[in-house]
Amino acid sequence: DLEAVKASRKWVSPSHFGQHVLEVCAMADIVFLALSLTLTALTAVGSFRLASSYYPVFRVEIPDLWAAAGLISYGILALLPAIIEGKEAIRWRWYLSKI
Repeated sequence: DLEAVKASRKWVSPSHFGQHVLEVCAMADIVFLALSLTLTALTAVGSFRLASSYYPVFRVEIPDLWAAAGLISYGILALLPAIIEGKEAIRWRWYLSKI
């Protein structure tokens, strides 16, 4: 019974998840959003400084530091979902091994 579990808690809160769980999740969301916006801004700044050609060969010239930062931040943004998925897969396997 959910109400019995809530009544047995030492702390009183309307949250179903636990004490301060939603606050921690909100802070993590803010950090992730700030990281994503920073990487997006670097990608946008760096993309205007690149010179590339596609025919007959693919060649990218990196003229300065902003262009390099744009390419690196684009790479991080592109790989971010794979990194997060890999981290979750490792955590899931670790939790399963503890059962």
